[in-house]
Amino acid sequence: GFTVERIVASNWPILDESESDWKSHAAAIAQSIHLIKRRMKKLVLRLDLLSRELNKPDIWDDPMHAGKISHEHGSLMGKMKEVGAFERELLEHIDMVKLAREEDDAEMESESLKALLRMRRNSKEKELQALLSRELDSCSCYIEVYWNNIFRFSSRNRAHWQMRYLSQVAESDVNTVCFADDTGHLRYSGSDDNFCKLFWLPDESHKAVVLSEPNHQ
Repeated sequence: GFTVERIVASNWPILDESESDWKSHAAAIAQSIHLIKRRMKKLVLRLDLLSRELNKPDIWDDPMHAGKISHEHGSLMGKMKEVGAFERELLEHIDMVKLAREEDDAEMESESLKALLRMRRNSKEKELQALLSRELDSCSCYIEVYWNNIFRFSSRNRAHWQMRYLSQVAESDVNTVCFADDTGHLRYSGSDDNFCKLFWLPDESHKAVVLSEPNHQ
């Protein structure tokens, strides 16, 4: 059966949302989940450490400390379960699309495609939240670079370095540069025309804003 890893390894083309292609939707969602899981590796290590701490026989000798450990452990467990549930939902919708096609059920296929599209839009917000999470590193911004909508490079670093890089890249022949600040609510994208657009989440609608320089906020 399908897994996120197998879907990512399949290199299915990611088309525009309007194409209504289930493989494209699935590939975009799987890519986001894969990135989120990679970003959460540090949380897995932290969760293991907290679990060992909670298993100590004398942990409740200090109720305040034990309470903090227990609360953090529960919070991390919730995040891990949320990612797992999102992954299962993706695989269930893929199965429904395949079943609908086998049974020639156009209505079922249409509903499954709509569900995948909703997941695709939601997955981008989840991906951005994971990339900007202060729990995972001390970096203050995130940048994406697209070459002709084919190759995607993602990087995360401190703002002063990334903003210099953004200025350099905006003058090259790349297709798009996207910049997200640490609020997780907006991104700037600049192309080779040196214009920028304000990118609002989660509905991914675009509001054009012309900036005199790429490093303006």
